[in-house]
Amino acid sequence: MPNHYQSAFHAALRARGVDLVVRYYYPGVPTDRIAMGWETGNALPEGSKFLLDNWTLETAIPDWKTRIHIMPGYGDRILWPVLDALIESKTPWAHWSEPSRPSIRRLFNWAIKRRYARKVNEHALGAFGIGAAALRDFVSWGMRREKLAMLPYSAPQYDLNTPPDSACQTFRNGQLAFLFAGSLCHRKGIDVLLKAFAKATSESRNVVLILVGNDSSHGRYLAMAEDLKISDRVLFRGPISPELLGSAFAACDVFVLPSRFDGWGVALNEAALMGRALIATTSVGAAEHMIEPGQNGFRVHAGDVRGLQAALQTYILRPELAHQHGERSLRVSQFFTPSQNCLRFQQGIQTWRAM
Repeated sequence: MPNHYQSAFHAALRARGVDLVVRYYYPGVPTDRIAMGWETGNALPEGSKFLLDNWTLETAIPDWKTRIHIMPGYGDRILWPVLDALIESKTPWAHWSEPSRPSIRRLFNWAIKRRYARKVNEHALGAFGIGAAALRDFVSWGMRREKLAMLPYSAPQYDLNTPPDSACQTFRNGQLAFLFAGSLCHRKGIDVLLKAFAKATSESRNVVLILVGNDSSHGRYLAMAEDLKISDRVLFRGPISPELLGSAFAACDVFVLPSRFDGWGVALNEAALMGRALIATTSVGAAEHMIEPGQNGFRVHAGDVRGLQAALQTYILRPELAHQHGERSLRVSQFFTPSQNCLRFQQGIQTWRAM
């Protein structure tokens, strides 16, 4: 589906002279993503389009045999015939995906993962992993290490002078502000964040928490904030469109991503690009790369209320650290820009082709 997280990377590839075509096999952006502020995706850049019903490789990409194909895996049934066609015609291709999410379904799909790994080993140029966690996951599937390379998500540079979101800024009113941005759901650990914030601020009232995103809990998190007696210090801002999200980061001091699982977690990119201190769980793929503990933020275990409480309290007790850590985040973010991703992508392809 059209994804604003990838658009800047696609634009950077084209700017470097890569003849890139993108085909979306989902018919559009699902309603749940639109509720999160995503674009509808009707206006696609040149070289990108939706696949029509009853499409074939020949109709989708007339010169498909002359291109290198980047495949997202095996999750959709239409991908296996494409893989078979690429393999049969000896057309070069590579895999690119996040790690698989820990679940019972993952165990049931284990045989499929092994089968897919054999296809990568025997026929693909290689496999790009969205972070080190993805690469470790691929090895567990059976992919050969020499065929692996990292290619994370990237985000476009924000304007550091972006004015703060007025609603967030008014609510903050000069107080220390923690921010979460994303879907307000169980997987993102919003319940853990609310509990940790309540404990961390039990003796510090001049601190606020801002939650930006679509609330999929049907009001349960709002009720939880009331039960924890922090509702006067928590703002449920609602979704902000991606192109305006920089205004939310501009209105906070520390960004928090308490997810129980995130294959990457591009919100960390976005917060770092705005020069914000970072807190995230070790179950967020990007945290391993973008957070230097004690230097620009902290990593905590998923679901660990006390661990998250301690990280929050570090900034509450020493608010000047937020600015210091934010400056370091800004430097770290420069290793995860679309232009840096172009270099990783081209280097990976060149290395595999040389092999």
